[in-house]
Amino acid sequence: MRFYVVLVLLVHIHSSGRCADVVLPRDAGCIDVREKFGALGDGVADDSVAIQKALDSVPERGIIYFPTGSYRITRSLNLPRGAILQGRNRETTVLKLEDHFAAFTDAKMPQALLTAGSALSQSVLIFNLALDCGRENPGAVGIDFAAQSGAIDDAAIRSTDGAGHAGLDFTRTSPGACWVKNVRIDGFENGIRAEHGGQNLTIEGLTLASQKSAGVFSRGNALAIRQLVSRNAIPALEAGAGGGSVTLIDAELSGGGPHCAIVCNEPFRALNVSSSGYPSVLKHMGETLDHINLTDYRGRDGDKVPPPEAGSPLDGSPEETPQIPPDNVENWSNVNAFADRVKDGDWAPSLQAAIDSGRTTLYLPTNFECRIRQTVHLRGKVRRIVGMLSSIRGDPADFADKPMFHVVTDGHDPIALEQLEILSTDAKKSVISLDLARPGPVVLRHCVLSVVTNAPGCGPLFMENVTAAFRLTHPQKIFAHTLFVRELTGITESAALWWILGRPPVLTPASPPLK
Repeated sequence: MRFYVVLVLLVHIHSSGRCADVVLPRDAGCIDVREKFGALGDGVADDSVAIQKALDSVPERGIIYFPTGSYRITRSLNLPRGAILQGRNRETTVLKLEDHFAAFTDAKMPQALLTAGSALSQSVLIFNLALDCGRENPGAVGIDFAAQSGAIDDAAIRSTDGAGHAGLDFTRTSPGACWVKNVRIDGFENGIRAEHGGQNLTIEGLTLASQKSAGVFSRGNALAIRQLVSRNAIPALEAGAGGGSVTLIDAELSGGGPHCAIVCNEPFRALNVSSSGYPSVLKHMGETLDHINLTDYRGRDGDKVPPPEAGSPLDGSPEETPQIPPDNVENWSNVNAFADRVKDGDWAPSLQAAIDSGRTTLYLPTNFECRIRQTVHLRGKVRRIVGMLSSIRGDPADFADKPMFHVVTDGHDPIALEQLEILSTDAKKSVISLDLARPGPVVLRHCVLSVVTNAPGCGPLFMENVTAAFRLTHPQKIFAHTLFVRELTGITESAALWWILGRPPVLTPASPPLK
């Protein structure tokens, strides 16, 4: 069995210049904060009550949509359950905290502009939003985040005058695991603070500027950061002793002052880190290195940080996840348009008809759940399936020797499945959710799957924030960004070459791996 794993502890990225507008179909079932709750987004009216009503009303796995606007906020907002907060564009969609607002002026009692999720929440996802904590709010936190699994992607968090406690805060009890991608944080004492411990935190494509204490502070977490850019006069990264580990890859740290660029008191691994303006790039376990750059560093207790697998063809930089340009929503196909094909509760004919309709994007509206009893073939012109956290279930009796989805699309252009559950109806038995049999790349984002298999000649697989088990009996390149591996036989019979960004947590599955 060839099973090469590059455990580059947590993290993922895509283009930092991406600022495309995100528009969803009107029949997707999303909650629009303007249309349904009367938020104005004009920068003048107080939109706090309207937005909180939207947050309270969204069902588990629902979507709240923020059109372009500046939404004036005068209270702490709370999203209590797993859901998606989707902005149109982080450059033009802003939650703006009132300047010098009493509840946020005490630096010793931090308050969050947005509290997202809880220790029991699943799939808390925040996309394409900006949060502005205003001026003279030294107690302000941009996002206080906690969830068993979640992601923040393409966001901007700022303190207008540099004051504030933290841009992203992961210090609540049992914060779980989170993937932070393509985020810029300006100001605050700490750009990111993760102090509770025991968390898997993956960060990729992070830009930090003008923090006062440390760009990122962590204690006791499995932390990895890839593609970090920091412009600061204080340490870009500080890790206190607490039983965790830190990996830093592909970082540019510039600034100055008397500090080292990195201060770390936990096991530490670094690859391709450069610094300028600092007297040294690293102080590790009390010892200061006489270097300004780190090409490949593993110091004291470095054996506790998973290294790249020696000799693996996937050592070094991974292939970046392919980006698929979005279609005009007028060209998307809603699976409900083919509901007349449902036979005896089996939605497979409807899904197949939607895939074969000639449209390039298929979507399932929010809170959509269905069962299928025969294999659906992903083929033809379709290039993206957007699940919007919907769920497709299959009975193990129907899929004992066949997959629920057979991915056979021709060509070498990438295809993607996003925000989708494909699982067994039986919590004690698994099914093959996907069988990969196409020559081109397959991208999985924010998906929960039972088991993934592959066929000869299949192309590379890219995963971002995915939960699954794997039985890959044929050669394949795998690039995994924030992977949650199902318990026991999570990765078996693997002939694939793996590049895993992060130390995959082993989860107790809703459906156990195949026996």
